[in-house]
Amino acid sequence: LKSEHAQRSSPRASRASARPRPVGLLGNFAASWRLVERPRVAAAMDDPTKNMSLRFKSPALAAMPLLHEADEPDMDIDEEPVVMIRHMSAPSHDFAAVPQQLNSQELFVVTLVYLVNFMDSLGSNISLPTMPFYARRFHASTLDIGYLFSGFSIATTVALLFLSRLSDRYGRRFVMILCLAGTAVGSFGQGFAMSYWMLLAARIFSGIWAGVSSVCQVYIGDIVPGPLRPWYINYLITSGQAALLFGPSIGAGLSVLGLNVPILINGILSALLVPIVWAYLPESPEWLKMQAQAREAVNRKQSGMPDGSKIRRQVRNMEGVGWWGTKWAICIYGAANFAGMAAQSGFASMYAVFASATFGLDSLHVGFIFTLGATTSVAANIWVSPLVQRMIGDAYAGILGSALVLLGAVLLAQPVFCVSLAGTLLLFQGCAMNNAAVSCGASDLTDV
Repeated sequence: LKSEHAQRSSPRASRASARPRPVGLLGNFAASWRLVERPRVAAAMDDPTKNMSLRFKSPALAAMPLLHEADEPDMDIDEEPVVMIRHMSAPSHDFAAVPQQLNSQELFVVTLVYLVNFMDSLGSNISLPTMPFYARRFHASTLDIGYLFSGFSIATTVALLFLSRLSDRYGRRFVMILCLAGTAVGSFGQGFAMSYWMLLAARIFSGIWAGVSSVCQVYIGDIVPGPLRPWYINYLITSGQAALLFGPSIGAGLSVLGLNVPILINGILSALLVPIVWAYLPESPEWLKMQAQAREAVNRKQSGMPDGSKIRRQVRNMEGVGWWGTKWAICIYGAANFAGMAAQSGFASMYAVFASATFGLDSLHVGFIFTLGATTSVAANIWVSPLVQRMIGDAYAGILGSALVLLGAVLLAQPVFCVSLAGTLLLFQGCAMNNAAVSCGASDLTDV
């Protein structure tokens, strides 16, 4: 189902539609990604005025012409609810009708989300360089320190599967508050730990609730229209990287007062964010719309109307990468994100040990190196990543970021300090580019 508006407004989309499309799943992948065409699906309910009055994403829906019975002669309007689904094969930035800036209310909400993400990341980064040295107080070996970080990451990975469902069921705001409260409790447990096993248990508990950044990303995806989303997601990632500018240095300075002080500060910051989010952050309007549609679907089912199975078949048969192609693309982005997070976790957990054994650096100098790496990440997120994504697309930007991570990891392991430092900076830049590309690419593929 090709969008007439996309064909009229984008000459590139018109040329792409005239080209013969390769047959099959791999052919669709090659054709769509070669042209940097992100598939976008827009759903419009039977009441056009209801959708056009929706805040945040309403301009995109208002700019799309609704399907009529004459446009789709094969559809039986009488059999199914009038839920029109249209596939956008043109890039999202080709739609001139979408506003190029957010209104004041949206900007306030986005700024608050950035602040929450910054403060949460600041608390985590304050305790990052001191954690290996703090674990040494409990006679932890290098392997035990690895367990602290891997246990945290495994708990985060498993918990995100459930937090995403909780976010869809109970709302983004509720899950964000829950994560902040859990992080505060876990941080206090780590700071007052009396043994290594208590520290490990509190660390795993903190990992369960380390989903604030992911919830913030979902919230930004709900609020910001597709054409602006790469920039705002990059700004969100930049807010987390900006915390890395100050966090390790602050933590290194606070470690003079005690190695557990930075961890306790992390708990205090998370606890302070709970009332701020509860009082000032509204629930995502996209989630509220989803709940309204779910209630409408329940009422329709109770009234004996069809459940819309034909609509699901139309989505599975859409053009571009298709239904299964989208699933495979999400899996690929997920694998890329897993690899990037593994690289970051491995660096964060072992760099202090490596730098101490190889170059004789203490927690203060390790914190300064983290700050320097974060500076390059912020610069990459602000000036480099958005331009690279617009020029070559999210998929190729992710590949480029992964290549930089690989090169940086090889150089980082060298015994020469200058070479190792250069590799550290490359690794930070590659992780920043990979994270932005994966987040934007997955968000565009699942945009409805």
